[in-house]
Amino acid sequence: MPWNNCAIKKQTFLERGGLRNVVCEDYDFAQRAKGIKTIYDIKMKVILSDRRFRNEGFLKTLWLWVKSDYAILRNRKKIESTCYEIIR
Repeated sequence: MPWNNCAIKKQTFLERGGLRNVVCEDYDFAQRAKGIKTIYDIKMKVILSDRRFRNEGFLKTLWLWVKSDYAILRNRKKIESTCYEIIR
């Protein structure tokens, strides 16, 4: 379950380790955040960037996401990202 359109209390976010510098960081976080009570808010709006699609192409980006999600699901080494900056 991707978490790219959610809100979470800061304390809970930090307790679960926050976002790591891996591809599909939202999915990686969701795996570590199992059990957190969530509420779907239809009014919440999120604007996503298509930068990666423009820079890398659709199929290459999609393949990277599939490989990363599979690694996360299988508890294998995460695919580190060189293009994300983690802000603390």
